Amino acid sequence: PLYAVIAAIFVFLFGPQLLALRFFSMLCCLLSAFLVYRIFCLSESKPSAALVATSFFMSFNAVFSWSYSARPDMLVTFLSLLAIERFLSALTGKSTLSSDIKSVGASLSFEKLFPVLMISWLAIMSKQQAAVFVLAIFAYLCTLKKTKLAFQFIGAWLALIAISIIFMQLFTHGFVEHLTFLSSVRKNSTVLLGNIASLGLDFAKVLSAFIILPIGIFLLKNSKPILKLPLILFLISISVSYFSMSIPASNINHLIPAIFSLSWLMALSLDRLPFWVSFLVVAASCPTLLQISEIA
Repeated sequence: PLYAVIAAIFVFLFGPQLLALRFFSMLCCLLSAFLVYRIFCLSESKPSAALVATSFFMSFNAVFSWSYSARPDMLVTFLSLLAIERFLSALTGKSTLSSDIKSVGASLSFEKLFPVLMISWLAIMSKQQAAVFVLAIFAYLCTLKKTKLAFQFIGAWLALIAISIIFMQLFTHGFVEHLTFLSSVRKNSTVLLGNIASLGLDFAKVLSAFIILPIGIFLLKNSKPILKLPLILFLISISVSYFSMSIPASNINHLIPAIFSLSWLMALSLDRLPFWVSFLVVAASCPTLLQISEIA
């Protein structure tokens, strides 16, 4: 319901026109681009690698095409990225993200994760796909042997969701039905293949990622404990997307979390690879960048 509330405010301020809602989405997109770059830098990627990986992410059709749509996708993307950025800031503490795995997250506490919790709650109130980011944070905390903190975090998040659902159900008398009706919709492999095919020119970027990332991840090994977080996020988000993109009326925007995690891994990998590899990534992005410039 959060997007509907904010959309109503924008319509009130700027009048009942689609441009007002498009403007809000574009604003969220610009803020998301900044957060993507900051997240990559917080992960101790070089500015050049972070910039290339940010361009890699933003030029995907699934991101760009929804950056000016009057839909909640950019809002949930912005809030989810903000939650990740706040989590990394809390995670850093006095140690660096490239330090030994035992020191990473040593100063973490529930109080430090409280902003992450509230932002994650706002994100799930925007769109359900925000859940993959919370599940990734939960799993990553477990890998840091912060199991108690992980369950406190996800338990509080679920409690906030339960309270919100109860309130919305009492207020609308149909909110639960709205949330659960898709569970009865039959999955369709044709829809899934159609959504995958809509990647179009982005297949060049996906191919470059699957060539570069195995090498980069192998070279990183245990030097960057943060590497596990985008890996976990990718596995969770791509698994969820496999099912959600099989539902009729679904679209490629369901891939945004997976694309972000892929871009994050790209930023980390480019740090350990020769500089000329960055040019290959840019070259793979050129077809969609040219398409974006034509649309703009």
